[in-house]
Amino acid sequence: SGSEVARIEQLRDLAIDQAITSEKSVTKYLEVKQRHLRRAEASLGQALDRQSIDAGESYGSYGVAEGLTGLFSSFQSLSANPTSTAERQTVVFNAQKLTDKMNIVDRRLSDLQSSINDEEDYEIDNVNAKLESVAIHAASVGNTEIVEGAANEIRDAMQAALEDLSELVNITTTTNEDGKLSVFVDGHEMITDNAMTGSVKLHTDSDGMNFIADNRTGEVLALQSGSVKALIDVRDGVIQDLRD
Repeated sequence: SGSEVARIEQLRDLAIDQAITSEKSVTKYLEVKQRHLRRAEASLGQALDRQSIDAGESYGSYGVAEGLTGLFSSFQSLSANPTSTAERQTVVFNAQKLTDKMNIVDRRLSDLQSSINDEEDYEIDNVNAKLESVAIHAASVGNTEIVEGAANEIRDAMQAALEDLSELVNITTTTNEDGKLSVFVDGHEMITDNAMTGSVKLHTDSDGMNFIADNRTGEVLALQSGSVKALIDVRDGVIQDLRD
């Protein structure tokens, strides 16, 4: 009597795996965007992030909002006593102080924009590396299952690689009748039947801003989620709006 384990069979739900992958892409987008928004706040001087502001040019507690409040207050005082030399000097002082602050803010926002732009370049290399990792694992799954009939650990590693990729860019996946994997980045096919058939490349526009593009067609990808999309949205949206 007794029992014997013949084999361990792993049951995976493709829909659940895809849902997890999609959720990770959205979550990473929000995390990266929030992190850079805090850096933008620090540049405005409204929230002090000591890790992103050097000690050589401290904002202290004086932000743009405080500068505007101080200037309007001095105008009110001057309107109540328009002949006062002291009140006039206070207006001039507060106006100059706010101007200096705005110049500092614009420079720091410009530096942040450049930093994010450089990060965009770096992330493009990461996307290609993750695509290659997924393709390698997918091929290993196919080869192992032909010989051994199961490749549970490799499938787990492949799913982890897909989730890592999705944290960078939004992806979709399909499998053919033989179970071979195809991966699409924003609708552009990068892996076909377990083989890496495409990649992404750097595209720099006339303003020097970096974007991610299909290496074959040169088409800039209109990403929907992931850290790369977050970088673009903060760089070209929030920060540019603040500078304008």
